[in-house]
Amino acid sequence: MYGKSPGVMRVVLDSDFLITLMDEKDKYNKDSLYVLHALQKVPHVEIVLDCVINEVISMLSRRYGGEGGEGDFHRALSFIEEKIPKARIVWIYPKVPEHYDSIIKVMKKYRGKLNFHDAMIVIMMFNSNIEHIISLDKDFDAVSGVKRIDPGKIDQFVGGRR
Repeated sequence: MYGKSPGVMRVVLDSDFLITLMDEKDKYNKDSLYVLHALQKVPHVEIVLDCVINEVISMLSRRYGGEGGEGDFHRALSFIEEKIPKARIVWIYPKVPEHYDSIIKVMKKYRGKLNFHDAMIVIMMFNSNIEHIISLDKDFDAVSGVKRIDPGKIDQFVGGRR
């Protein structure tokens, strides 16, 4: 499931990582661009979830909405359509009713540090035996069985240098 192949790391891309990738003015943009370059050293499959795309588009709308931001918003949506076409998105929302109780249990366990979408990502990762997520969100560090790849520390992960 989700590109499972022997020797190939499957990694979930979180919304904050994707947003920094799209926004040249974001202070983490260069780190995020470097992550994509550095990951080429490791056989991997990038997994983009529907709940992540939902957050990305909503956050970009807030970031660029209003006077003067239409061009940036349009460019960001074009980037999404080009790099993450609809067919590449893993659709987990239909599974929410099935996993709702587990999602709430995870949220309780981590005392609200993980929001609903983050808890849903964790449940999907557990159910699909996916260990890695690229995220700036340090709350994932507390989740046993999830290995967060910090864009600022990618060299430690892939064994390279900038």
